[in-house]
Amino acid sequence: MNAIKTKRPRRRKGDWGRIILKITLILVATLVIATTAGTVVATVGYKANFSHALNLDPVVKENVLVPEIDEETGYWTFTTDEEFKILQLTDTHFGGGFVTVLTDLWAINAIRDMVTYVKPDLVIITGNMIYSDFFRTTNLNNMTSTKLFVQAMESLGVYWAVAFGNHDSDSYAFYDRKTISDYYESAEHKYCLYMAGPDDIFGYGNYIINVKRTDGVISQSIVLVDSNSYITGFTTNYDNIHDDQITWYKKEILRLNELNKEKGEVDMIKSLLFFHIPLYEYRTAWYEYVNAGYSDTENVKYNFGKAGETGVIVYSAKGKDAVFETVLYLGSTQGIFTGHDHLNNFSIDYNGGSGTTYIRLTYSLSIDYIAYVGIYKKTAQRGGTVITTYSDGEYDCDGLRLVDKAII
Repeated sequence: MNAIKTKRPRRRKGDWGRIILKITLILVATLVIATTAGTVVATVGYKANFSHALNLDPVVKENVLVPEIDEETGYWTFTTDEEFKILQLTDTHFGGGFVTVLTDLWAINAIRDMVTYVKPDLVIITGNMIYSDFFRTTNLNNMTSTKLFVQAMESLGVYWAVAFGNHDSDSYAFYDRKTISDYYESAEHKYCLYMAGPDDIFGYGNYIINVKRTDGVISQSIVLVDSNSYITGFTTNYDNIHDDQITWYKKEILRLNELNKEKGEVDMIKSLLFFHIPLYEYRTAWYEYVNAGYSDTENVKYNFGKAGETGVIVYSAKGKDAVFETVLYLGSTQGIFTGHDHLNNFSIDYNGGSGTTYIRLTYSLSIDYIAYVGIYKKTAQRGGTVITTYSDGEYDCDGLRLVDKAII
């Protein structure tokens, strides 16, 4: 007996429309639920992190140096005949989104541990205090993450200053560089020494902090510069420090040097330069060192650290500017300190390819927990740089690892 065959009913055109509609509604509902849940997690997590930052114990330090605005120079000035200690941190990368609730907490604790251990007179953060990349943080409100970072710094009760990085005000973030700059400069922050700098030059945060002896001579000028963001796009097309900023740097160094001369100082004023994106000379010097079999050359002298970005890569400014040449010409700046490359932490002396004057080029160890997949698991690159200046203008510089407080 033959089995009776039945035909599967064919779907009508209207059935397909209903199926597509159902799938669309399910996807929309899932997205709404996920977004709502993410918003709740972000809000609750942010409030918990902000409360944690608010309640950090202030650093206990003897003989706290209190800066004042110097009427002669117009800059914040510390006065001491003793050593002056700077802790450079970089790429703290506060996200403020629901996927960064935990990493923001880790960043707060890392900053707390470093500052509490070093007990510096001044903390300098060289850019990317926050990370306003939505795809890494799920947050476009770069003001909320900035406020979280600021609260952590203020609670520690140590004077601090910042230089902007490329991610502090990405073009798609809610707030531009000027707005974030205005917030840093606001009077409500007791320990922040940030200045927006001159209105007639490029960028925000071109300013100087001086260390002065009791005889009135400036023993060290700490110069902070906005190294800007991108020439075009959002990848590795990084901008340079602009010509008008270089002119400002030269003019201010010479002006401060003249003030020192009036007080009887015959030597050129000493200075240190801090910004975010490394100069092209970082790349040139490191490549020469690598090509020499990781050995010193006539032009490059190794101090410490490594290029953790594959061992070779340096994500420097894309073009060539005149910063390094100006530094060599003036003979004031002894060292340049940057961030930006989260796994690079080397420090080398470079003479520009010829000559007997060497400038120390240093990457700080970073705080970053989010920029690369799995970077939160890494520890060798996480920390900061300890810079100690002296009344004669000399200085020492060491990389300090967070996990074991070891000098690298």
